[in-house]
Amino acid sequence: MNVLEKSDVFELLKTKLKLAKASFRVVTHQSEGKSEKIAEIRGNELNQSAKAMLLTGKKNGGDRLYILAVLPANMKVNFKELTHSFALKSIRMATTEEVAEYTACVSGAVPPFSFNPNVQLVVDPRLLTYNQEREIVFNAGCLAQSIFMNTADYERIAKEDAAKFIEFGRI
Repeated sequence: MNVLEKSDVFELLKTKLKLAKASFRVVTHQSEGKSEKIAEIRGNELNQSAKAMLLTGKKNGGDRLYILAVLPANMKVNFKELTHSFALKSIRMATTEEVAEYTACVSGAVPPFSFNPNVQLVVDPRLLTYNQEREIVFNAGCLAQSIFMNTADYERIAKEDAAKFIEFGRI
């Protein structure tokens, strides 16, 4: 189900943001996928980082649902909340193979946008409220490049992408 090649994600992301007239800047840095370490390298606050994690859940009929969960990096996913919100029997982190197949990225490099029509974008709105007057920052499809982006622009584009906004993070 791979709709992109790995090298395409960064360029596709930049094109998407330019077409949406978003305010953003690209920063190149040492390669890192851990939220705490990359925030330190980039010099941003942890709650300013948009952590994007691919999850997969099983529906009552047995079908599988893929969810790109985006939340502040200082929070953890509340799996029980997402299971309830999507009426799932179970939910888990996607495997590294599933992450590569559904996002064309390695774990830790997934941007907070879904380029795969089979992946539902879900955003914890606290990412936006924590950073109303600032930028959010995220890895841009690879571990050595990040994007600092206007928070209001991210919210606007995520809404255009039919994102669901659910509080599913926990400290």
